[in-house]
Amino acid sequence: MSCSTASPMTHCLVCTIATSNKSDHPKAPGHPPGAFSFSLELCLLGMSEKTTTPKPITRIDLEMVGAGNLLTVRQWREGWREGDAPDIDEMVEGSIMYKLMEYEKQGFAVWMADSSHGRALRGKVARVDFLKLDDGWHLQKFPHGWTAKTPAISDVLKTEAEIEAAIQWCQEQGWTVRRWNSGARAWKGEVKPVRDRAGILAMRRRVEAQFTRGENVGTNQIFYDFAFDY
Repeated sequence: MSCSTASPMTHCLVCTIATSNKSDHPKAPGHPPGAFSFSLELCLLGMSEKTTTPKPITRIDLEMVGAGNLLTVRQWREGWREGDAPDIDEMVEGSIMYKLMEYEKQGFAVWMADSSHGRALRGKVARVDFLKLDDGWHLQKFPHGWTAKTPAISDVLKTEAEIEAAIQWCQEQGWTVRRWNSGARAWKGEVKPVRDRAGILAMRRRVEAQFTRGENVGTNQIFYDFAFDY
C-alpha cells in the first residue's frame, strides 16, 4: 500500500514509518490505516528519504608523527578553502612516500612539501601552463590548491594551433594570461607565483649564464619576472 499524495519517485515519510498505531490519517486522504501520524506536513509534501553522494576527496595532507611509522592523514572534499577544517582526520601506519605513490596512481598530483609533510591534490583546474619544449608544445594543468612545488596533474603534447585556441579560451573565460616568446600561463582566480625564491634565483642564474656564453636567450628574457613567467 502506498500514499496517494506521494509522487511515484518518492516515498512518503509517514507511510515509511508505519507502526502499530491504528489511527487513520483523516486529514491526508490516501494513507493506509495504521500509518504512523508522524507529521502531516511531511506527508502532504510527499517528503522522501533522500540520500546524497558525498563530494570526492580533492586534497590530502600527510604528516609524519615522530620517528616511527605513523602518519596523520587529513582529507578535504571538493570545494575546500584554505583554513577549512578537514572532512576526515585520522592516523594510520605506513610510509609517507608509499602513501603518496598510492595517491598518484589514483590521479592525484603529489609532492613532499618538506621532509615530514606531503600533499596530494586533484580536482578542478586552477592554472594552465603552455610551454614550448624540445619535443613540441606542452599543455600542463594544475589543480586548485597548487603551490610552487606542485607538479602538473596532466601534461599533454598539443599543436601550436591547439595551444593558441586553449589560450584564447582561457582569456574568454576571464582567466589571467601572461605570455612570453616561448609560452604562456593562465590563472583562474588569484595570480600566484609559480616559483619560490630558490626557484626564481635558479632561473635567473641559468639565463644569465646563457647570455654570458653568447647564446640566444631572447631580447627580453633577461627581464622576465620569473615568479610568474617562463
